[in-house]
Amino acid sequence: MRFRIIKLVDGGAYGDIYEGHDDDLDRPVAIKVIRPSVGDSEFLLNQAKALARIDSPNVVRVIAIAKVVDPGNEERVPAIVMDWLDGKTLQALLHPPALALSEARRIGLGVIDGLTAIHAQDISHSDLHAGNVIVGKNSVKVIDILYFSTLANKSTMSKRLRFQGDYADLQRLLHRLLQHSDLPVSAVDQFIHGLKPESTIADIRESFEQATDPSVAHRAQLSQAIDRVSDSEFVDTPEYANALSADTPDHVVRPLILEMIKAALATPNHQHYLTLLWKRLAVPDRDVVTRSLATAIDREVPGGNWLPHIAMLAAFRRTGWNSLPDTTRLRLENAITKDVLNGYIDIHRRGENKAGRLGAYAAKFCYYFTQRDALVANLLERLQQGWFTQNYVATHFMSCLPDLAETTTARRKFIEALGSAYRNDSRILKQNFDELPEDWRQEIIAKAKGD
Repeated sequence: MRFRIIKLVDGGAYGDIYEGHDDDLDRPVAIKVIRPSVGDSEFLLNQAKALARIDSPNVVRVIAIAKVVDPGNEERVPAIVMDWLDGKTLQALLHPPALALSEARRIGLGVIDGLTAIHAQDISHSDLHAGNVIVGKNSVKVIDILYFSTLANKSTMSKRLRFQGDYADLQRLLHRLLQHSDLPVSAVDQFIHGLKPESTIADIRESFEQATDPSVAHRAQLSQAIDRVSDSEFVDTPEYANALSADTPDHVVRPLILEMIKAALATPNHQHYLTLLWKRLAVPDRDVVTRSLATAIDREVPGGNWLPHIAMLAAFRRTGWNSLPDTTRLRLENAITKDVLNGYIDIHRRGENKAGRLGAYAAKFCYYFTQRDALVANLLERLQQGWFTQNYVATHFMSCLPDLAETTTARRKFIEALGSAYRNDSRILKQNFDELPEDWRQEIIAKAKGD
């Protein structure tokens, strides 16, 4: 005998699939032994012969109809011998992480082409689902066609009704496939809602191709990303930022940031997320982003709607700051340093304290400034004024004062000014006192006591 059964691979209601071997050509094969209880073997053989005529890269190939020894009873029984396929069932792939849209498109079109080829031979699949699609690195194969139709029932159904059942199965399969891809939910819903029970395979193909067209899909993905950053309930945590970044496709990152600049969407709540997106950008893309951001900063600082752009720049950290054109960077440094002189905080009217808001960003950018002496002078001036201005410095700058002092040799002046503010009972200074190093705290208290 040419074909030998080696071991059982899978069993179903109608027959068993075995791993087998073709002794003549020394190759692995799949052997399907149909149970005698399922019906007329002549009908089975006729269907298998029709299937063997299918010439499609997306349908498992029938090699032969042969007699094999049934492991269950050692009798010779008719069986369908097919190519042995390497790969995984689609069902095994429908789990996190999401399939890339290009991969989902490849699989879906492969299934559609396979079913089209099957129908061209006047055969219905009758059991199309994710477990009956094998996905390989370079292949998509429809398998396990029911060669019979229950047999007294399905074989007498009209071709139209039999095919319509396959179309409904195909719609469900493609819907599941897209749900487990990185296509936005809105685009998935648009695909399935655009189809009807009477939709033909041509209708399904057209709708699927449109839904997975890269340009259409990219617009949908960008729209979804914009909706997420525009959400008033945006979660300001590193965990959410990591999850959202993982769900943001690479091709969406640059257009999303550019749209956030154009529409002034960034807020301080987006810092963790924007930092992750910035790290994903290649250098040429960073150059495009910083040119757009620089234009917005030049236009809005100091008197316009600058906050979204400065919040974004803060998220980009040193590399973002250094990527700005020199004129933008120096102008911005000067504007921030000057605005420190406007800063004060009235602890009794906290919701109305917007003075010096731009200047407060010096706490984030001061490490990159080229003229730190000017910033130090303005901070010392604020510390020497009174409660409101001392509270402003204590709110925004406590943690960076030691670094500024180290780079400007202004440590002694800061200690004296902070000692005066401590003695003046600056409320926020005392609340945030632990942000200073221990040696600073000891010297400040000594100054406050007049030592």
